[in-house]
Amino acid sequence: MISTARHRLVWTTVGALACLMMLAGCGASAGTSATVPKDPSDPYAAEYTAAIDASSSDFVRQVLADHKITDQEFAESQDRYAACLKDAGIEPYRQDTEAGTKTYSTVALPAGDEASEAATTCSAQWLGEIESIYSAGLQNPTNEDWWVLVARCLVDQGVVPEGTTGKDVNDTMTQLGTRFGSAEGSDEPVKIAGPQNPDATFPGGVRPDSAEAAPCMANPLAPESFVP
Repeated sequence: MISTARHRLVWTTVGALACLMMLAGCGASAGTSATVPKDPSDPYAAEYTAAIDASSSDFVRQVLADHKITDQEFAESQDRYAACLKDAGIEPYRQDTEAGTKTYSTVALPAGDEASEAATTCSAQWLGEIESIYSAGLQNPTNEDWWVLVARCLVDQGVVPEGTTGKDVNDTMTQLGTRFGSAEGSDEPVKIAGPQNPDATFPGGVRPDSAEAAPCMANPLAPESFVP
């Protein structure tokens, strides 16, 4: 099984990417190719455009305007978010976050403060979708279908049989009845209503939360970077 901290990282990454897919209004089902080819020079164009349109923050819109988020811009966003929280009487803390092969610092909130009005206001003013797009760009630079990347990695690592597709991986996750996030602000997977199969496995019988699958679930483009 995946350790608690690493398990949270796996689901946080997948959850962030899933949120971006919904934000951009994906035109393709999971595990299939997008109907509109992405511009290789701007693979997250749809996500940037949707995030700009959805934000009322001048700061967020300015950071996202050129469809690039530098390390300095990301750090400034986190610093301003932390300062806003402190001004509202919340004491945030820093934690290391991983995406791709990069480790960087993000602001985290004490338990119980995630869904507070102050946290929501500060997030809208200084974060918007900056963190989600920044993380996704590190994790999946070309913005390929996530489940296709996972399937390819699982095949390459010998975890699942040749011919396993992104649709196979997505179908397994759907059978598990997993969605991401909750009203309480948790990034842990939570169950959705409807028929579920808690014993669903990938082709070949491997569970998504197994030690064998963990490296590809966490980072399909660089599974060797996974630390149990």
